Amino acid sequence: MRRVASTVGRIPPALWALTAALVVVVAVFARWEGPWLTRQELAKVSTPVPPAVFNLSLVTVKPGQQACVVNVTLPAEADQAGLAGSVPGNRRPPELSALVSAPGHVWRGSIPAGWPSGLNFHYDPPARDTRNGRVCLTNEGRVPFVLNATNEAGASGPASSTLDGKATSADVALELRRNELSSRLSRAGEMLSHAADFSWRPLSGGVLKVLVALVIVLVPVGGIGAVLWAMESDRRREDEGLG
Repeated sequence: MRRVASTVGRIPPALWALTAALVVVVAVFARWEGPWLTRQELAKVSTPVPPAVFNLSLVTVKPGQQACVVNVTLPAEADQAGLAGSVPGNRRPPELSALVSAPGHVWRGSIPAGWPSGLNFHYDPPARDTRNGRVCLTNEGRVPFVLNATNEAGASGPASSTLDGKATSADVALELRRNELSSRLSRAGEMLSHAADFSWRPLSGGVLKVLVALVIVLVPVGGIGAVLWAMESDRRREDEGLG
């Protein structure tokens, strides 16, 4: 009489191993990335020029010079600009004048000497999302300062930088935020929506959303499918051996 092997009613060790591995991955991710994902911070609305990842460049702004990030889309929901920089020799940071402008919209303000809030300042946004905007800082003091910038290929996009109207060799990093605390986890969809700020268009906007969704779905499904396929193959081999 032919004996038929069955896996019904028992869970194979391979499936136990896969489940345990997934649990470990989720636990490690939650342990190390959880605080980063849930930390409350000012919501980033747009990143016209992301910060350098590997090679930090600097743009020096001498007294009287004006540095601008141009070709910026100014979102109506953003009301704070964030840049980063320093003063060589640990000297006292100079007073700066700030300008945020776009067709039909101009805002002027200042950053006091000493930069008590860093190179972050609130501004009045336009009534609607407006393209061809500029975010500028002018050195009103007597000492030069430097702005963090990048010339990495993956960071180049529509926005670029100028110094007294002339293009710079690196683009000044710029974030546009709104004065509202939220976590990265709560802004996951929004962060993907703003991926279009990056220049590599094949991975921008909706395409990036689809790819991320596919990775989230297909990686675990593919792993489970591979295990089930291996189980079925083992069952068939066992049936053939017992036939």
